[in-house]
Amino acid sequence: MNETIRQPRLTAVRTSISEINNGTYIQEENQNYVLTARQEKLVRVNVLAIVIEKEELGTIRTILLDDGTGQIPLRSFEENKNIAAVQAGDVLMVFGKVRTYNQQKYLSAEMIRKVSPVWLKVRKRELPELFKKKLSSEISPEIVEEMKITFSDKNSEFENVSHDFPEDKIKQLIKKLDGGQGALVEDLLERSVLPETEARLKKMLEEGEIFQNLPGRVKVL
Repeated sequence: MNETIRQPRLTAVRTSISEINNGTYIQEENQNYVLTARQEKLVRVNVLAIVIEKEELGTIRTILLDDGTGQIPLRSFEENKNIAAVQAGDVLMVFGKVRTYNQQKYLSAEMIRKVSPVWLKVRKRELPELFKKKLSSEISPEIVEEMKITFSDKNSEFENVSHDFPEDKIKQLIKKLDGGQGALVEDLLERSVLPETEARLKKMLEEGEIFQNLPGRVKVL
């Protein structure tokens, strides 16, 4: 009696969305995978990201994911209770494979799990080479000088935090304006007394210091 020999299931590799997007999608007879710039084959992936938006068309669901390094859609073509329950702002751990449609990469999930936003920080520490952050030694003299500024305005949202980094002051304002659904970016820009607040917010999003839980809203990790 002939027995079918089953191939062992490959481990899902922890990676970033940018590494997937910047890699080359390769289709072979027995296996499809993404070949990264580091020459690593990604057959199955493990991605941690925030749900930015969700679209439904019949049984087809598309979820846009963002992990701070880039964005990629997750697509489901059949009824799935777990995916149906996902909402914008959720943080997901996704196990699955990379596929392409019209030359655009997307994730085909084998399993998804809602997790705490704290896991985003954990992932960045696990894979520092994929989630690069600016070192303190690289802080410009202008930023150091701003740290010494004392804000005497009694209406300032940063009163009594004059020795913090500018980014720390922005985090404190975000926490103050966050009623549970995140702080509105337009409110932050209106109430911040720091110069170039919008540019700082963009940088903080890119470096994973804060995340966009809903369109136009941000939260502190």
